[in-house]
Amino acid sequence: MDEDFFALAGSSVDAAMIAARLSVYSGVRISAGEIFFHSTPQELALAAWRAMEVT
Repeated sequence: MDEDFFALAGSSVDAAMIAARLSVYSGVRISAGEIFFHSTPQELALAAWRAMEVT
């Protein structure tokens, strides 16, 4: 859960697609930019959790 998305060859296009899919499938709004700051699955899950609490 601590593998960095970008270290594993993730790109900004991939980040945008992940952000869009999160929104469509779960209703959680995470920007592609947040994936740059929360680039591990664990960090992204925590950011998504926080985003759900806000909405």
